[in-house]
Amino acid sequence: MKQETVRIQEQSKITINDIADALGISKTTVSRAISGKGRVGPETRQKVLDYIAERHYKPNFAAQTLSQKKTYNIGWVIPGDQGLRDLPFYQQCLMGISETASARNYDVMISLVYEDDISQLQRMVENKKVDGIILGR
Repeated sequence: MKQETVRIQEQSKITINDIADALGISKTTVSRAISGKGRVGPETRQKVLDYIAERHYKPNFAAQTLSQKKTYNIGWVIPGDQGLRDLPFYQQCLMGISETASARNYDVMISLVYEDDISQLQRMVENKKVDGIILGR
């Protein structure tokens, strides 16, 4: 069983280049076949999909986010100077935000901000780590 898992992990590291070479088609055609966007014949699309299914191919998430210009992250900013009495409120908010984000294939990044220091929030935005921000105050 362990050997099979290792083999599947190694196969999932194949790239679009590997697929294109193996099938004798261009990288662009492979990319279009996988995404379902662009002009690709149904036979070619099926050939690509069959090939990747047999090899347990997983697209490189980092490459996808770059090409789509989306991070699939939502920032949730909460005040760092709140007391424990407010914790139940923020816990309920986090549950609702997480459930909603997850249903749309987003992750939630939490950032604490203080009245005199919003550097975490600035870094999150400047480094384009999130597609949007929810302010918790």
